[in-house]
Amino acid sequence: MTVIDFAQYLEPNDEAALPTEDEVVQQEALGWYQSQKIILHALLEEVRQAILARQLGKRDHALPRTAKFSDWRPEDGDGVRNNEFCSLQNDTVRKLVMMPLLGTIAAKLARSPAIRLFDDQSAYKPPAGNGNAVAVVGWLTDPEIFPRIWPTPAASIPHG
Repeated sequence: MTVIDFAQYLEPNDEAALPTEDEVVQQEALGWYQSQKIILHALLEEVRQAILARQLGKRDHALPRTAKFSDWRPEDGDGVRNNEFCSLQNDTVRKLVMMPLLGTIAAKLARSPAIRLFDDQSAYKPPAGNGNAVAVVGWLTDPEIFPRIWPTPAASIPHG
C-alpha cells in the first residue's frame, strides 16, 4: 500500500484551508468536520462525466475481472450502480482522490502523519418507479450500521 506525505505537495494558499487545532478537537468531540470549499465545481463535473463514461465501459486502466470488487456495467441492469476502485481505473477520478489538500485534511483530523486510501466508490441509485425497485445503499462507516470500534472521523468537503 502506498503512503504519500501529502503536506509536501500543498500549494502555499492551501495552508489556510487546513483545520485548526480547535477544529480538530471539535471534530473529535462531535464526530464530524466541515471544511471550507476546497474542491472546484469544474473538477467535480469532470469527475462526474468520467464516471458516466466509465459505466459505459471507458477505463484508462483495467483491473482484472477475477478480482472481487463491485464493477457495475450496463448489462447488470438498471439497479444500484456501485463501482469500486474508480481511481485505479480512471485518471480523472484519481486527480480528485489524490488531491494533496484532501489527504492532508484527513491526516490532520486523524492526527496521523499519513492517510491510506483503502477503497473509493461511485454509487448511483436510480429513483424508484419506472420499473425500478426501491433500493437501500448502506455505508459501513455509519455509526448506526457499524458500531464504532475505532474513531472514524466524518468530514464534509463542500465544493463550489
